[in-house]
Amino acid sequence: MPHWRERFPGMSRIGMLWYRFCRFAAASVLQLLYRPIRLHTDRIPLTGPVLLVANHQSHLDPPAISVCLNKRACAFLARESLFKNRLFGWLIGSLNSIPIKRDATDTAGMKATLEALAEGKPILVFPEGTRSEDGEVQPFKRGVALLIKRSDALIVPIGIHGSADAWPKGKSRPFIRGKRIAIAFGAPLDPEQLMQNGADNAIETLRNHIIGLHQEAIGALEAHRR
Repeated sequence: MPHWRERFPGMSRIGMLWYRFCRFAAASVLQLLYRPIRLHTDRIPLTGPVLLVANHQSHLDPPAISVCLNKRACAFLARESLFKNRLFGWLIGSLNSIPIKRDATDTAGMKATLEALAEGKPILVFPEGTRSEDGEVQPFKRGVALLIKRSDALIVPIGIHGSADAWPKGKSRPFIRGKRIAIAFGAPLDPEQLMQNGADNAIETLRNHIIGLHQEAIGALEAHRR
């Protein structure tokens, strides 16, 4: 088993304990309310830089995915406006969130993300850029290809489903119980192989992987309903 500093790179012992406490609290609430189905969590590398690339349905996606990494700390890309609220901004900042600008070339956000990957942190990215209106996987922004090219991190595609039903876009708060979430993790992808035919091909290949995992998550939920 890797040393805790390899699983929580760049964090103090107090920071690691705080992160683990928050993750335990989030996992408990999610289990009580939404009973997540987690598929193939053994595919998540235990050490080294990883880009976790997922479709985006709901505000529940970051905590639902991060609690699946029960042996590692996950960093997040979060839009800059979320940090305007002092308390919430402090909270997500203490949990490794990196502020990014949505509608501009954000060199500072890109630099911070690459530095976190260089430290060996897993980074959770939603390349659609915003939550899906209908729950389907939307086209990806090109920024994810730049991260793949510059970081040399392994890429783990993720498909999530059910979170849009639990907390739909436009609704001020989530539904309490009665909904389920499924998360399917793909096998790690090598960045050089992914980029060998250019950025556009890499983006489309990655998106197709995530669409397949999204369908697997849908199937898992349907099987449990039956």
